[in-house]
Amino acid sequence: MVRIISFLILFFPFALNAQTEELYLSRAALAQENNNYQDAIDHVTKAIELDSFNASYYELRGRIIAGINVENKRLEHISNRSFKNALADFNAALELEPYNPDFLQSRGLLYLNFRKYKDALADFEQQLKYVRYTSQKISAMTGKARAKFELKEFDASFKILENALELDPSNILILNNIAFQYLTLEDFESARRFLNKALAINSNHEISLVNMGFVALKSGKYEQALAIFNMIIERDPDIGFAYNNRGFVKYKFGQFEEAFNDINYSIELFPANSYAYKNRALIYLATNQKAKACNDLLFAKSLGYTLDYDDEVINLLIDNCLEINQKKEPKD
Repeated sequence: MVRIISFLILFFPFALNAQTEELYLSRAALAQENNNYQDAIDHVTKAIELDSFNASYYELRGRIIAGINVENKRLEHISNRSFKNALADFNAALELEPYNPDFLQSRGLLYLNFRKYKDALADFEQQLKYVRYTSQKISAMTGKARAKFELKEFDASFKILENALELDPSNILILNNIAFQYLTLEDFESARRFLNKALAINSNHEISLVNMGFVALKSGKYEQALAIFNMIIERDPDIGFAYNNRGFVKYKFGQFEEAFNDINYSIELFPANSYAYKNRALIYLATNQKAKACNDLLFAKSLGYTLDYDDEVINLLIDNCLEINQKKEPKD
């Protein structure tokens, strides 16, 4: 009886720790759902303190810090300062489990999001060596294609996505990735062709519809774009990108007040969208509110706008904001 009691005494703390870890993780998940990211990070940190050898805890905290796979949410906590903390967590996870393909994917996505494309490419290539499932292989191939595309290896990128599509011909996200790359290269007809394939599989797929509207917008078909974004918002009023894009169309029509309202609501839904701040700055410039425009342009730049898109923000800052930011020369 003494031995049994001793065993129970030794075992009980471990069982209690396991239950406590699960409690912290469930609290972290709930905090994420409510957009309380710092609370989520704090709860996972407590789980790590209880079990510092659990690689999945580090990977989870890194994903929360970096905002990976979080769409259309409030991501005020994401900034360049997040990169080092998230990277430290992914490195810790991979030190414990160096051949885990999911951890390699997470670190690769972090590198992609912070525009370290060569590092991302290395992780996705490494991930492909260890994948066990088709879905993992497709994810690694998609990430590798994106890195190749950003490194201006366009032919190689399209070839990788075509090979991924052979593995799963009905994969709508692959079709959207191909379409987006054609859109970036301003091959609008090819972009539409692949989006039509995606919509033939699922006519209500929101990402495909948003991208179709964006293709119409970028190709100057504003009436068509407006109709698409109106339809998307009517179906789902919480898609931040759709409001931003519709606001830009209204800006093009000279409907500044309506455009301003749409873009403001887009920012409320998704504060990390640098494109929305650039669009709002255009409205401020059109309505002679230069100081506000310059603040938005500087914030768009801080979010990485010029790296994601082109030099439009820099050019707008040079053309409109230099005199605002220039310091007066001291008098003798």
